[in-house]
Amino acid sequence: MKSCLSVLAFLSASMGLATAGERYIAFERDDAVWIANLNGTAEKKIADGIFPAISPDSTRVAFVTVEKSGASYARRIAVVEIAGGKATIFKDVPSDNSYYLVW
Repeated sequence: MKSCLSVLAFLSASMGLATAGERYIAFERDDAVWIANLNGTAEKKIADGIFPAISPDSTRVAFVTVEKSGASYARRIAVVEIAGGKATIFKDVPSDNSYYLVW
C-alpha cells in the first residue's frame, strides 16, 4: 500500500498545466513505446513497453513493461522522461493487472 501511495504521489506531483513548450503524442508499436509531434512527424522510440499514457505537460510517459520469468509474465508500471533517460520501473507496486494507465 505504501508503494502504491508513493507512485500516486509521484504521478500527482508531476501533473501540471500545459506549457507553451513542445507537445507530443505517445503510442505503441511492436511492443515498444513511441512518441511523435502532434502532427505525427519525428517519431521516436523511447522504451520497450505497452499501453503508454503521456503526462499532461508532455514531459513524461507512463507505460506498462512486461517481464518474462520462465513460463509466466510480470507487468510493471514504468515512467520515462521524454527528454531522455532511463525508465523508472516501479517493481514494488502490485501491477499484474495494469493495463491502461491514466495520469
